[in-house]
Amino acid sequence: MKVASQVRRRSILLKMQKLFRLLAVLAGLGCAAAQTISVELSFSSDAIVVGGFTHGTCSFSTTAAGQTVSAVSWTHNGAELRSGNGITIMTPDFGGLAEGESRLDIDSAAESDAGDYTCIVEFSNPSQSRPADVVQVTVASELVVEAEPEQTAVEGEPAVLLCNVSSNPPPRIRWEDIEDGSERIQEPGDEDFGVYKVSDAVTTSDAGTYRCTGQYSFGVERQEIELVVLTVPVITTEEEEVTVVYTNPLHLSCNATGIKEPTYKWLFEGVEVVGDGGRVEVDREEGSLKIGDPTYDDTGDYTCVAETGAGTDNITHTVAVEGLPEIQLPPGDDVEVAVADNSTVEIKCPFRSLPAPSVTWFKVQSDGKNEEINSLAGGFTYDTGPWLALTV
Repeated sequence: MKVASQVRRRSILLKMQKLFRLLAVLAGLGCAAAQTISVELSFSSDAIVVGGFTHGTCSFSTTAAGQTVSAVSWTHNGAELRSGNGITIMTPDFGGLAEGESRLDIDSAAESDAGDYTCIVEFSNPSQSRPADVVQVTVASELVVEAEPEQTAVEGEPAVLLCNVSSNPPPRIRWEDIEDGSERIQEPGDEDFGVYKVSDAVTTSDAGTYRCTGQYSFGVERQEIELVVLTVPVITTEEEEVTVVYTNPLHLSCNATGIKEPTYKWLFEGVEVVGDGGRVEVDREEGSLKIGDPTYDDTGDYTCVAETGAGTDNITHTVAVEGLPEIQLPPGDDVEVAVADNSTVEIKCPFRSLPAPSVTWFKVQSDGKNEEINSLAGGFTYDTGPWLALTV
């Protein structure tokens, strides 16, 4: 009986020890469960534009006995960050922050600063170290709206307006016809994004002001576009036959209607006349041509060409320069002609004159006097043109 009693007491004692150990484990688990570790991350703004500012705050705490923070680090897209190049990292030891905080400043943000950010808190017990949740920061590029302020189309042809709009995130475009108030929206990815079709056959009534507006979540930019519808010019000046006195100034004019204002050029016998700022003046805006001292070389056809970008029109003036006859031999030069007996010789005397002059030939006598050819006897035939045919 005594042995059996001792066995029972020993069995009860072992059970009580097991119970105490179990209670101790449970008590330990309860204490561990009561210990908390918190790491939280937030940003003042998780969406900014290029050149903007934002900062992230990492808050951390623990109730674990004897647990201390050994280090706090920040990562961007998985790569550890350090202060520099617009990035500043502050901690309670460096930056004057409260205990349990670290701060990341992003100053004058670039597009490359966009991405995933987190902070990692390392405790004295490495098993307790942990990262905060990831915060994605968007850095939007500047919204760019670019368009030529004046764009043209030819009357009767298709007309489109072009406007380059870009940003990150992608923008949308709102087109407006200022004249009639109509508008059209284009979304990113649209096939005609940045191209506004005015008409398949534009008319002058389509001319006017249009507005291209770029929009995204960070702002709005606008650009106004003036559509000019070009028309083929029509010259209103009549063609003329102009006579001018030798060396007296010659003025020719040419006027045309059209959109835009026509520009002009002049052709002389098919070759463009280039003004020299002196004797010859060409006004490409007013359509005038001036020759200060015309000579016989300036006799001929002058063609005025008006141009608008939609087409051209032209007229031709015929100019004749009148003046005294001009013999075209070097001054003071004598012409000697050798001829055999009983042969024919032709002596030429080139000249220019308008109107055509009468021509008289003279034979210089041995006494130095001049005698008209038509008064000489026998052996001579003659023509009153610019040459003399003699039969000797």
